[in-house]
Amino acid sequence: MSNCDHFRAATAYVAGWISAQASVGEESITDWLLYDLSAKVSGLKYVKFTKPQEARITGADWEWWFVGNQQSLRMRIQAKRLRHGTDVYPSLAYANQHGLQIDKLLNDAHSNSALAFYALYVEPGQYTQLCGGPVRHHPPDQAIYIAAANSINRQFVAPARQFISAADVVQHSNPIECLVCCPYTHAPATNAIDGLDQFINKYYRDSRVDENGEISEVRRGLVEEVPAYVSALLNRANDDRFEWYEQEFFRQLPEVNGIVTFDLRSAE
Repeated sequence: MSNCDHFRAATAYVAGWISAQASVGEESITDWLLYDLSAKVSGLKYVKFTKPQEARITGADWEWWFVGNQQSLRMRIQAKRLRHGTDVYPSLAYANQHGLQIDKLLNDAHSNSALAFYALYVEPGQYTQLCGGPVRHHPPDQAIYIAAANSINRQFVAPARQFISAADVVQHSNPIECLVCCPYTHAPATNAIDGLDQFINKYYRDSRVDENGEISEVRRGLVEEVPAYVSALLNRANDDRFEWYEQEFFRQLPEVNGIVTFDLRSAE
């Protein structure tokens, strides 16, 4: 199976899970999804931290690095379980003693040259999105979408309180499999990171809006040198239990629940 096939199979599994157990939450789905992808997708590795810290600073569940030879793409991802037929505004505008989660996600991503995204877990068979936007037909087992946090904030959180359906939010998203299946991300004329960069610019331009609300000329999310905690995960052996990782890098690690690296250097 190709990496694209593995992403689609993972989404199909989550779709079946949500259909059979509507109460399943975002934490359980995220744990399974990232573990399953790391076990099956070539070049993808995942480490979950023992002490979740997401609420304090970043507002993100995990940090995702797409690693290339010359540049890498850095993303901060917050997971949301959106239920069909309900008002999802409270989930999008979630706040704790540290403020609005989406504000923390956007601010921290901006200060760390990362892109801020949501992973949306929804009931399958309700929506009509495929890579690139609305289409005539879609697989009934699609249940995981990605949306730019800037777009979610501008469309739904910043305006006055309103009823928001999961379908409203999904309209501003693409299936997660597009990160590896979209023609942009594996076009033969580009390297892997340039393809992802073109994909972001095409479908998620809001992710690169600057503090003035304008599209930044800076290719935010692209970095030339990965930090040591990313290099260590890239070099992790399959049989390494990795118990030393948090202790070694705790001063460098962003306050998220886990790190995902996707090594695309051989694809360039």
